[in-house]
Amino acid sequence: MIGILIVSHGKLAQGFKSSAEIIFGQAENIDYLGLYPEDDINNFNEKIKEKIINLDKGDGVIVFTDLISASPYTQSQIAISKLENNEKISLIGNLNFQMLIQAINGQVLEENIDQVVKNILKITKQEVLEWKYENIQIENPDEDDDF
Repeated sequence: MIGILIVSHGKLAQGFKSSAEIIFGQAENIDYLGLYPEDDINNFNEKIKEKIINLDKGDGVIVFTDLISASPYTQSQIAISKLENNEKISLIGNLNFQMLIQAINGQVLEENIDQVVKNILKITKQEVLEWKYENIQIENPDEDDDF
């Protein structure tokens, strides 16, 4: 089973996991880690490394972070680079909820990590939409529809 680690500033990672459990129930092989102002940044990558090791059941681990190039992301890069078997670890930044749902779905369907990551990247390019309310006037509300 693929492991999933969510790394963020503060409680955001915990919130993502909690929200996912509303949809999927108790999430398996998923963990989170938040970075707080009082944390030692030089030690943070060691915490990430330990969590990756605990999540890796042989099928790989996807590490999600809240922002690209911020401390959770760069510390995840450092942690991954310290691991011996890091070829089955994917780091994805700028996490949104749809990405996490896609990853858990891939986990449930027992897809391989490469396919799950491919699906995550595909969905992120398709699922950003804007909706605006428009006050639409119906010209002839009394006319019957053709249906």
